[in-house]
Amino acid sequence: MKRAHIWVTTYALTGGIREYVDAEIDDDGCAWASVIGMKFRYMTRAVDVHRSLAAALERAEVMRHAKIASLQRRIAVLEKKQIRMVKP
Repeated sequence: MKRAHIWVTTYALTGGIREYVDAEIDDDGCAWASVIGMKFRYMTRAVDVHRSLAAALERAEVMRHAKIASLQRRIAVLEKKQIRMVKP
């Protein structure tokens, strides 16, 4: 494993982009980071690990557009629904 300064976008839409100064990177690209003051290690997928802030921001923007498209599809389904009265 090698150590690197990384940015993680796993929770970019809810908690923001997280920065880790001394994270361990596997050969598969997965990151392991110890959170200061806590006794556990945080692991994330390779697709959410970025070596630069610019790359992390770009990935977060892609995630944001995907979420907006998903919500628009859900809204379209709700608009098509009709409410009917059901007899017990």
